[in-house]
Amino acid sequence: MWNIVSSKGHWQGEIWNRRKDGEIYPEWLTINAVLDSEGELTHYIALFTDLSEIKSSQEQIQRLSHYDALTELPNRLLFINRLTRQLQRTAINERELAVIVIDLNQFEHINETLGRSRGDQLLQLVAERLLSTIRSGDSSARLESAPEDLEGDRSISRVAGDQFAIVLANLDHTTSATNITRRILDSLAEPYYLDGDEIFLTASAGVTLFPQNGRSADILLNQAHAAAYNAKKGGRDNYHLYTQELSNAAAERLDLENGLRRAIERNELVLHYQPQVSMVDGHIVGFEALIRWNHPEKGLIPPYKFISLAEDTGLIVPIGEWVLRTACSQMKEWLDAGLNPGLMAVNVSGIQMTHYDLGEVVERILTETGLKPGYLELELTESAIMQSPENAAMQLERLKSLGIKLAIDDFGTGYSSLSYLLKFPFDKLKIDRSFIINITTKADDAILARSIIAMAQGMRLRVIAEGVETEEQLYYLKRNGCDELQGYYFSRPVDTRSAEQLLKMGRRIHFREESIERSQLTLLIVDDEVNILRSLKRIFRREGYRILTAQSGHEALQLMARYHVQVILSDMRMPGMSGAELLRQVCDLYPDTIRIILSGYADLGAVTEAVNNGGLYKFLVKPCDNNELKEQIKDGFNAYKNSRAKQHHY
Repeated sequence: MWNIVSSKGHWQGEIWNRRKDGEIYPEWLTINAVLDSEGELTHYIALFTDLSEIKSSQEQIQRLSHYDALTELPNRLLFINRLTRQLQRTAINERELAVIVIDLNQFEHINETLGRSRGDQLLQLVAERLLSTIRSGDSSARLESAPEDLEGDRSISRVAGDQFAIVLANLDHTTSATNITRRILDSLAEPYYLDGDEIFLTASAGVTLFPQNGRSADILLNQAHAAAYNAKKGGRDNYHLYTQELSNAAAERLDLENGLRRAIERNELVLHYQPQVSMVDGHIVGFEALIRWNHPEKGLIPPYKFISLAEDTGLIVPIGEWVLRTACSQMKEWLDAGLNPGLMAVNVSGIQMTHYDLGEVVERILTETGLKPGYLELELTESAIMQSPENAAMQLERLKSLGIKLAIDDFGTGYSSLSYLLKFPFDKLKIDRSFIINITTKADDAILARSIIAMAQGMRLRVIAEGVETEEQLYYLKRNGCDELQGYYFSRPVDTRSAEQLLKMGRRIHFREESIERSQLTLLIVDDEVNILRSLKRIFRREGYRILTAQSGHEALQLMARYHVQVILSDMRMPGMSGAELLRQVCDLYPDTIRIILSGYADLGAVTEAVNNGGLYKFLVKPCDNNELKEQIKDGFNAYKNSRAKQHHY
């Protein structure tokens, strides 16, 4: 490095540096030699950027190519890869192997009654219980921790929304597989506890064996799915072994496929529309078209029930054209009626991208419907693009030349590399809802979301977050520069008539005035005792602060997501989350906020650790003189102002 600086006067690159506390971290360093008027070296100027968060985010995004973001279990792609290689080893050893599919019973009902957020929490508990059950069954069994690790004889994956798959290798006989399956079902039937509520959940399982029933990963997985369907039809909380005869589940799938082939001509497919809303003024700036199947016997079938079947059978091509034509026609109708719906977003599958001239199809439909290209946005997933990156690049350039907007959907859940993404002409990046769920309570999720937003803005992409369900999520995303939102907070997907009503009513989100919000000096007081909160509030009521109060760490984090809090004053001992724990989270989520503890109890270790980590500004002991307390809080606000002023200066 110094040789280059000495000879050329300039160097830049990535290095490892050390913080004052000894921590090693990556940074991007630029060094320039400065010469005087006579050409003599006088000094050097060095500029550096801390790459820690970016590196961490890239590692997490790459990990998501093989692992499910919610449960952190291997995903379907990695499951098939591992199973294929495990089959080769098992064939050589002349042993048996079992594939088990676990299908949770009535999970859709749980999602509807508890909400998707708590449904996701329940899925995480199920994953933990599956891991525990498998591990407890054999002390020598272990789970693989990396894509190339194939040493373990047992592994668990999440292969669909409420479905898990398990591989049991090196079995002596069929009874071993059925005994383990029964133990798994018994374990899953034990009650779950969410926020004090007791929830009961059962599962159905399908078991198939190698080499008796099949010799490929895809065939075995399909057989296990069929057996699980039979078990569910047979009374739930049970398992079925796959037989060579066509199972009831396979027959049902065949019936569904036949029905799907006739669905278009029978006008059974319908579109619902979910609004996309600007984070600037709260107005609707677009709709995402979402397909539903209005089955004459089974009622309204959501897309996750039949889209994979449509892709497997190739029916996704005519269905995709129908969706595109219907959505474009609806958009043209709204525009002709004088409404302002913004953009119409339509999902495109990988099969449409890989095997067909999508540009020709889109151009033809736009001509037929009379819709101008600028009103259409196509959403493509990372996995769809990365099936054939070179072909995708050509297709996307063709679409872009037509004047169509392009968005990358479910960002972070696929397996793309950032270098590829830079080559594609996207206009918008869509953050997957799995990163939004815990954005206001988990530092890792918050950091990842902030990094994605910053990265997208660096790539000059607009950012939309999907799955926004709470006001806290809304304001946290808005504060961190997210451009648009989509989710239940504003509206569920609605039918054509309801979507039209939203436009006619001018439905919007009314945000608090940002400039006023930022200028308001806000103090958050956290204590689990109501009387202390009232007393502290009285002390500061004449100081000109906006005062917020919370009785728990969780409530405090919710308030901080909704309001700009410059100073937080917290008790140390509180049930659920201590003051030190709360302020550690605040330090990660809101690093600018000044953090003060006021407590009659001092856990010296926790306080010392918080101070050393920069998590604590001051520690005040109860009882504290009122005037002194006012001065300390005033100092806290001054410290906040000085910190912000330095940031703006640099």
